[in-house]
Amino acid sequence: GIDAYFSGCLKLTLDYGYGKFKSQKEKPGNILICDLDPRALAFISQDILVDAKFVSNEIFTPVHKHVPNFLKYLGKKIYQSNLGREIIDKTLYYINFLKAKRFSVQKRLTMAEERIRDVATARLVITSRLHIALPALAFGTPVLFVNDNLNDVRFRGLIKFLNAYTINEFKNTIEEIDLEKPPKNPNQAELIRLKSDLIKTVERFVRGSQ
Repeated sequence: GIDAYFSGCLKLTLDYGYGKFKSQKEKPGNILICDLDPRALAFISQDILVDAKFVSNEIFTPVHKHVPNFLKYLGKKIYQSNLGREIIDKTLYYINFLKAKRFSVQKRLTMAEERIRDVATARLVITSRLHIALPALAFGTPVLFVNDNLNDVRFRGLIKFLNAYTINEFKNTIEEIDLEKPPKNPNQAELIRLKSDLIKTVERFVRGSQ
């Protein structure tokens, strides 16, 4: 008997306070690849990868360039197995959690703002991370969202605003996508209404608490 509604995510309104980043966009901007599943990364041509900008929301990431090829190959095989991927992801999450606690709040906010600028000024974002895809939507930056679990409950109500692919769909589609002129994000009119309602709701809440 409790009234409920779908609000969307506050990350969809990041352009409301960070609109200044739009004017910093270099034409035509770069392709930003952030925390893309390595299995999907393998299907992007080297011509694109050479000029792309790679970033991660992780504070700690393994340094692959100093790892012997055999260990790289072995690590890739372990990661590609479901159990191996789950163990590695949980381990990296824990390491990042511990490292983040060592940073001041101001340092974390500065790092977050740098990531927002990356997304706002990109020509295209390719990611497997929802919380990179949502800021891209906020700034109208085209995004290709690649995730093997598109039915994840966290994506409900949001997936319709993304050009979303499973890894296999991405493999079969990537060569048909013009990454120089990437497809626009779908259902923009509905997204604009959702963002507008969310901003009004928060403004009312803030006024009521004063």
